[in-house]
Amino acid sequence: MNMRLLAVALAAALSTIAVARAAVPPEAQRLLADGHANEALSLIENHLAQNPQDADARLARGTTLARLNRYPEAEREFNDLINENPLRAPPYRELGLLYLRQGDALRARSALETATKLAPGDAAAQVGLGDAYLALSGDAYSLALGAGRKDSATRGKQRGVERLLAGEYPDTDMVVEPTLGAPVPLGETPVTATNLAPAAIVGAADDAATAEISQFLKDWLAAWMSKDIDAYLACYADDFRPEIEPDRASWAQGRRNTIIAAHALRVTAESPRLTRIDATHARLRFEQHYRADLYNGSSIKTLDLVQTAKGWRIARERVESD
Repeated sequence: MNMRLLAVALAAALSTIAVARAAVPPEAQRLLADGHANEALSLIENHLAQNPQDADARLARGTTLARLNRYPEAEREFNDLINENPLRAPPYRELGLLYLRQGDALRARSALETATKLAPGDAAAQVGLGDAYLALSGDAYSLALGAGRKDSATRGKQRGVERLLAGEYPDTDMVVEPTLGAPVPLGETPVTATNLAPAAIVGAADDAATAEISQFLKDWLAAWMSKDIDAYLACYADDFRPEIEPDRASWAQGRRNTIIAAHALRVTAESPRLTRIDATHARLRFEQHYRADLYNGSSIKTLDLVQTAKGWRIARERVESD
């Protein structure tokens, strides 16, 4: 090993030791996953004021800036991290995903190839690299179509490519299996479709309402993971009260930005418990498991539901750590 590589390796080791003494505030991670990027950035920057060498927090700052569409600042943060420690994979990954969001598939491919070489098991980098290859293939395919005829078969293939480029992955990649059953302590075996027992649910008025709420939960998760933003937002009542944002419009814009930016998005609801409050109100509580390129985590989520003329809708949404 020559002296330059030895110096780089030593810098990487020292960086790892420094990071072990500090960590990105968990609350900032939860805020980011829930769409509150401005609040998350404030917490991260406060943390960095006390821990300026925390590489993980600086990486989180970059990803949060990307969520806020502050791309030049995010790119500068990732490049600074790469220059300081060129053997660390995450900054390459986040830089590649940033380029991908901006439509620069060529530079995205270069950064993500480096990330996967440094960390072959990095699933987010692998997915992003696949997206970059697909985007480059899509560009070539579109040029080929432009040079020739577009019959129904080629138009169908083009639509398939465009769906993948837009993040609309096949339905078989979704995990939407929430079911409702008798309340059980969180962490126990979740209920399944085969042991569904609506009559045993606390406060349950009838089987039909329970079935409707079960379907609503599935539809909400499906809209979220397929990035059908309009369908996702339609699951919330017109008078929905956000926990942090001042109004529904601000909250909706934040959710739209967060969902669109996420890659390889998977959200599941485990051990759901339903309590009927009255004929038109119910409370649903479950373990939410969220996985995407920028954040993986679990939390306990509570949805206060109200029955409207359009069906069940979310009137309030609360999150706590697991």
